Parts: sequence; structure tokens; C-alpha cells
Amino acid sequence: MQKLLESYNNVLADIVNKINLFEIAWLDREQAAKFRSDFRVVADYFVQLREKGDYEPNREELDHIQETIQLLGVLTGDCRFEEALNEANSEQGGVHTVSEVLDRVEARGEARGEERERLSNIRSLMETLNFTSRQAMDALKIPPSEQKKYEAKL
Repeated sequence: MQKLLESYNNVLADIVNKINLFEIAWLDREQAAKFRSDFRVVADYFVQLREKGDYEPNREELDHIQETIQLLGVLTGDCRFEEALNEANSEQGGVHTVSEVLDRVEARGEARGEERERLSNIRSLMETLNFTSRQAMDALKIPPSEQKKYEAKL
């Protein structure tokens, strides 16, 4: 048993001695750009977040978009990356850049915000003018095809 533990410790020591750790977010932009694989996008993401508090992706096509987006999702704990990618991949053409994925995430957020605003406006008209939900939606010019969706959420 003792020999097994010593052997195990020696193997671990060999592995640890061969690992190079980088604090990716603390690289400068030039260092992050030196990565040759799609990982440069991940590095750039964390560098920009540290420097600016925001991320502006470039429109560069990636060789491994699925894997890159999955890695970003895991490292950030944000499932919206992969959700948007899966949604895009279900459509013809899919996506090829992080920018396209983030555009979809942003568009989904805007759509949710618009929906909340419409619901708030409907409720306000119902409350202040004693409109029925149908009257409020007609006054807001919500198409009849969408009115059922809002009616269910009131």
C-alpha cells in the first residue's frame, strides 16, 4: 500500500510539474491574440470583461463554434450561450461566430423586454381606463394573432 501511494504521488508530481497555468483574464490583448486556436475568443472574452466590463465580439468565423460556445457557457456559468447556439443550429445555416450567438442572446432579451412592456401597458389601460384586455390590446394595436399569447399571461 505504501509503495502504491508513493508511486501515485510521483505520477502526480510529474503531471503538476508539466502544467502551465495562466490567469487568462489578466493577459493583455496582444498575449490573448497569440492563441492560434478558437480559444483566443475565450481569452479575448475574459480580457475584455476585465478591462471594460463588457464584451464586444469580432465577426471572425470559428472552426469549432459549438465547443467554443460550450466552453464559454461552462466558464461563465451562463447557459444563454448554448441555448442561443442550439436555437440557431435548429435553423438553416446555423451560426459561425460568437457575435452571431450573442446577437441572438441579445435579441431574445429584447423580445422579453418588449413583451413585459406590452403586458404592463395592457394592465395599465385596464386599470386606469377600465378597458377589457381585448380593448386594451386593440388600443395598443397588438395584432389579433398575438392577443391570445398576452391574454394567457395577464
